[in-house]
Amino acid sequence: IVAPAAGAVCNAMLQLAALRRLRVLALVRGSERGVWITSTYGHLGTVSAVDISEEDWHSLAASLVDAAPNGEGGADGFVDGCGGQLRAEICRSFLRIRGKVVTFGDIAGAIDEADFGAVAEARLLDVHCEGVQSFCAASDAEAQLQAVIDLMARGKYRPHVWQLVNWRNAAQCLVKQPHW
Repeated sequence: IVAPAAGAVCNAMLQLAALRRLRVLALVRGSERGVWITSTYGHLGTVSAVDISEEDWHSLAASLVDAAPNGEGGADGFVDGCGGQLRAEICRSFLRIRGKVVTFGDIAGAIDEADFGAVAEARLLDVHCEGVQSFCAASDAEAQLQAVIDLMARGKYRPHVWQLVNWRNAAQCLVKQPHW
């Protein structure tokens, strides 16, 4: 499971997972994002998108990851840049016991640490908080980066750039942006 799937990091995760033929559930807000993801990656046969702003999103997501109401089954992992109450909700409802959670941000707001901690403990989740610093510190960072560059050179992986900023205006990117 990846969220926010239309964001740059999770979009890269979608592509790389699909190249490895992993089954991926992309969580988005807004049907246009879901349509874009399925039209872009759906031909690979391993990517599904669910709009979490729809009323019935829980049942659709549960069916796509084989999660049962009793807590059995579910996805192997969750890559989360959303945070907020969504993190604990996804882990509680859609991850298998002993699943892996990789967090890299909290764009939807701070999480309830006690709630998430209780879910992670109850479901025996393997939780990792990642970022550029931890990636660069990894012993295989150079090999991972080379593998991605090789995929790009072969035309198999194409990073999406949503906005180009002139260097003269780059400082604007550091200004606190509105919380959507």
